[in-house]
Amino acid sequence: MRNVLLIEDYLNVRLVLKLLLEKNNFRVIGEASDGVDGVEKYIHLRPDITIVDYSLPLLNGYMIARLIRSLDQNACIILCTGQAEHVKDVFYELGVFAVLPKPFTEEQLLNAIRACS
Repeated sequence: MRNVLLIEDYLNVRLVLKLLLEKNNFRVIGEASDGVDGVEKYIHLRPDITIVDYSLPLLNGYMIARLIRSLDQNACIILCTGQAEHVKDVFYELGVFAVLPKPFTEEQLLNAIRACS
């Protein structure tokens, strides 16, 4: 079972992600609603997969991806955003494995996770 950290400020989106992940045999080991807390949880939890919202309080998804990548070159980072077409090239340059558009389907979520394998 792979461990997942969710960094998303909207509770409803976190709940949907958590339900879909657990339904598909992933374990959500941490949740954060802002970028600073998300990076701290990444450092302490070292998840297999980190799903990061682009627009977050304190640190945005770009800064989070840069910080996580500086800590772990092999980190599996998935960006979740409503602006997927506008930001995906920049994030792929950072080493983000997949960009998950909002709203997303279960199949899109699983395809994004497969990109980390």
